[in-house]
Parts: sequence; C-alpha cells; structure tokens
Amino acid sequence: MRSTAETTIDRLLLLFLLKVAARFGIDGDVKLQQLVFLSELQQLGRRAKGFHYRFFRYAYGGYSKELADDFIALGVKKFVDPEAWELLPAGDTVVKVIPRAVAGQSENEAVLSMISEIVQAYGKFDSSSIVPQVEKIELILPEKPDADAEGVAQHDRLPIGHISFHATLLVPERTETSTKFTLKEDLLTVLQDILK
Repeated sequence: MRSTAETTIDRLLLLFLLKVAARFGIDGDVKLQQLVFLSELQQLGRRAKGFHYRFFRYAYGGYSKELADDFIALGVKKFVDPEAWELLPAGDTVVKVIPRAVAGQSENEAVLSMISEIVQAYGKFDSSSIVPQVEKIELILPEKPDADAEGVAQHDRLPIGHISFHATLLVPERTETSTKFTLKEDLLTVLQDILK
C-alpha cells in the first residue's frame, strides 16, 4: 500500500511523463501503462525508485490499477484531459515545480532522466506496437533455493510475453534501492494538498 507521500510523487512523475511524451502523443491507456511500467522497470533495474506502482501481467503488457486510478483522479482535478491523454494548463503548471524538486538532488535528476530515456525509446510506438516491444523484455526470476539440484541457473530469465496473465510483475515495496526520488518537506506538503 502506497503512502500519501508516495502517491503524491507518483502523480507528479506521471504528469512529468505526460509532459515528456507530449511530442509523441499517447493514444490510450495501453501506451500510458506501458510507458510507466517500462520507466519503473528501468528504475528498479538500476536500483532506483521513482514510481511506486504495483504491476501485474495483463493481456497488453504490464497493468497497474493504482496508475489507472491516479490518471482518473488527475482528470477529475483537471490536470489532464483523459480523452486526449495529455496535460491541461493546470497540470503543466504543476510540472513547472520539477526544477525546484531536482535542484541539488542528483537522485531526483537520475529518476527523471530514466523516465525521459524510456519515453524517448518507446514514445514512437502506438498502443498496438508497444505491446510486442514490452512482451519481449526478459525479467529475471527470483532465485530458486534448490536450483543447483534441479540443474538450472540460479537466476532464470523469462520474456514478459511468456508470463501468465495476472501474475505480479512489479512490487516496488519489496525491492531494495539505493536511489530514491524524494521531495523536500515544504514542497511535498504543497503538492500533497494540490494532487490529493
């Protein structure tokens, strides 16, 4: 379960991702979900934490109910246009706090850079063509305690497309990280009030 601070950070980073992806366009929930999933996967792969969404395997790649709920909440508050999948002026205003959030905080810069890298690499795909790209990414499966006895490697890899539907793909609270996106207390308080 996400804390209030984590929800605020997720919503801020989601607005940032939408801003960065604006030049490519987002054509629906599938592409949005995959861009966030890939961003979070990249972050966790580099032992960083920005987004805090849990993802499970869905027919169209990774899916997070928390992400879907955050997007709806941002639409209700008029930060995003849920029909056009883009920022509204109020959302753009919130994104303008990002330079203040990263000033002097290299960890925050690293997380934003990872989000930008993913959008740059996958933003050109539409919803139907991003799914095959996601499904061929291999996840490292957890260690098997008796792997040597079974004659398999300690860490097996499996393409996302081969993982059964509804299987959990990402549980950020179970992952140890060395880099974490944080907000100074005064900025967090203001953003919690705005983005709740």
